[in-house]
Amino acid sequence: MNRHIVAAVAWAGLAAVAMGADAASQAASQPAEPINLAIFSPKAAEGKRPAALLLAAEGPRGAAEHFSPRLLGKGFFVLRPAAGEKLDASRVGALLAAVDRAAEGKPVDARKFLLVADAANGPTALALASLNPQRLSGIVLNSVTPVEKSGESIGLWKPPASVPVWASVGTRPQDAAGALTMWRQATDGADENFTLDTRLGEGLEFVEPDDALDTWLEAVAAGKAPPRGPDRQAASERKLYEPFAAALVKALAETPAAAPGQAVSKRDGPLRIEVRPPTGWVRFERGERNYVAELEPYAQLYLTPAPGGLLFARALAGRSAKTPQAVLDNYLRHFRDKGYLVLVYKSWRADDTATEIFSVLTPSAGKWHRWLVVAGAKVRLGLNAAPMAMVFDASVQPDAARMSEAFQCLIESMVASEAPPETKAGK
Repeated sequence: MNRHIVAAVAWAGLAAVAMGADAASQAASQPAEPINLAIFSPKAAEGKRPAALLLAAEGPRGAAEHFSPRLLGKGFFVLRPAAGEKLDASRVGALLAAVDRAAEGKPVDARKFLLVADAANGPTALALASLNPQRLSGIVLNSVTPVEKSGESIGLWKPPASVPVWASVGTRPQDAAGALTMWRQATDGADENFTLDTRLGEGLEFVEPDDALDTWLEAVAAGKAPPRGPDRQAASERKLYEPFAAALVKALAETPAAAPGQAVSKRDGPLRIEVRPPTGWVRFERGERNYVAELEPYAQLYLTPAPGGLLFARALAGRSAKTPQAVLDNYLRHFRDKGYLVLVYKSWRADDTATEIFSVLTPSAGKWHRWLVVAGAKVRLGLNAAPMAMVFDASVQPDAARMSEAFQCLIESMVASEAPPETKAGK
């Protein structure tokens, strides 16, 4: 199991919720108690209308009171568990039977229905979606954590590719960032069927539906493919960093490299990296220790003009990929695998070097951390080691000229190689 998943679940206090999905592994031979559903009709129910199964808590902050009028207004028949019904992942079969039973004799098309669930009913909804995606016209999940438990294992839920999914989750780091990080892990590379509706500054328990979801629901009600909704967190990062990225592209074309200082080198396992950082920059070994075990074998140097400051760089020697772009892609994959938000603003190649400008957003210690990064990698025929340089600026307003000077100095002087047999001098 991915240790980042475990840490996030424990941190968010959600392991107990995920445990409800364990009931799905109980013996199927046990008789299932029937589930009673209440059904609510839309005002205009001409002909057969679509159905929506709403698994949500009651009350002023409960999702039921917010979603019911919305769904009815879009023409859905709304099916809700009767008061006192206890749901868990072991009752998926009974729940489907209850949907069919409730639809009998009514102008409702329940062969496929919309599934809407809140955090408390998340395990039941995820189990239903995994086991019976063919019954669903769409899935709306409100502050649900994408974690499934089966037997002794626990892992990330994967949205069914055949079903449109709308997942709303807050971004407030103190109580929602763990769930959001897991959603980014679970849906990395998701297609147009999936919307991650991030709500800036909201928490974990409930996210208020809005006009973007209304448009999505209207399409589902009409039997059409719904449009992908906005990821507001990604849009906010693009708005913040696109001007700086444009300034950095300009600086790289116009600003000369900084004067190089004394060469610094490091051997780590089978690889060796050497680089000449800008005059005044120093190696800061503490910045190297937290990353070595999380990547494939490589040698890394952490360089900075001010230890603990907001401007720093990494020079790395890694196993050579087929192209320099593949070297960069492989490294960014590690950020995405952790659930960080990674956005690329510019990518280009010249000769044997690929260059990329991107930003990284990650939650840590109850707040969001941001970096704007310019990275470059080289691949040369006949060499098994590829050097890569990355310059990070974590300040509110990154300094394009300073980043450009440092990056060009590093990328021009980097040398990566297979390390010779270990000796005292080679350590």
